[in-house]
Amino acid sequence: MRKLFSISLFCLFVFLGVQVIAQDAETVDMKSMSKKERKEYRKKLAIEQKQKIIALIQARNWVLEATSLQLRSGQTFQLQPTINFVGVDQDYATIQLGSSFTVGSNGVGGVTLDGKTSRYEINEGKKPDSSVTLNMIVTGPGIGTSSIFLTVSPSGNAVANLIGMQGQRLTYRGDFKSLIESRVFKGMPRF
Repeated sequence: MRKLFSISLFCLFVFLGVQVIAQDAETVDMKSMSKKERKEYRKKLAIEQKQKIIALIQARNWVLEATSLQLRSGQTFQLQPTINFVGVDQDYATIQLGSSFTVGSNGVGGVTLDGKTSRYEINEGKKPDSSVTLNMIVTGPGIGTSSIFLTVSPSGNAVANLIGMQGQRLTYRGDFKSLIESRVFKGMPRF
């Protein structure tokens, strides 16, 4: 039994050692690059990331996990990204605002609004590493007709400006992800 334990422990240390060496090799690779090579490498990564973002937006299969919310007056609130989001699944959009401290009409301390998307316009930007923008209209009960202007940088940071019919304005800021990668919990829409 003791021999089996020592062999298992030895294998674990060897495995961890190989992992550390592999990580160090990648770090050394970046350090050994010249300044120009690093800049080109980062630009190449940004272009690849932008193509992934464009594919998600075109597939209409994305979510912005909001970490902050800004009101029209400029007040900013920190949010829990699992229950505060703006997302699109095919032809339907969901806007959710929640709180982990109370129980709201949606079951997660706030409001969940669903609506149908229209005028789905994507602008990829002129530069290969520029931000991607999306303009769309969402229509549904509880939302009325609202405009959503989404801007996503190649790093995955996103800003969604929601403008209602009477000039109400909310700005969600957070991470842009696919629906599969996201960790959001959708509450029950009441409208």
